[in-house]
Amino acid sequence: MDKHKFRLTWIFIGYGFIGLMVSAFTLPLIVSAFGESNALLFGSSELTNMQMIMLGIAVMQLAIVLVAGIIATATRSVSHPIFFFAGLFILISFPIGTIIGIYYLWYRHMVRVSVGVA
Repeated sequence: MDKHKFRLTWIFIGYGFIGLMVSAFTLPLIVSAFGESNALLFGSSELTNMQMIMLGIAVMQLAIVLVAGIIATATRSVSHPIFFFAGLFILISFPIGTIIGIYYLWYRHMVRVSVGVA
């Protein structure tokens, strides 16, 4: 079971790091595309509150996943609640995040069964 914890730690770190690097380059393009569409629809190129919330959630999700992976490498006792939160939060990013989230939930279930909690 420990090999799955090791894999999940590095999958979370890789997914969070690569996602943040990609979003660092694509976020200005997304913001400008939102601005252009808002200028056509509303006459103002400012982002709406909903657009800012959506972009904030996308970046925050990647940051939480990266931090969960880094914390899992450092400490074992704190990593389970943080992994659980990040695993549930990552489920909304289809398809890769959903696969990683399901893998984490399966791992958590198998750990609980082997301990006798479930």
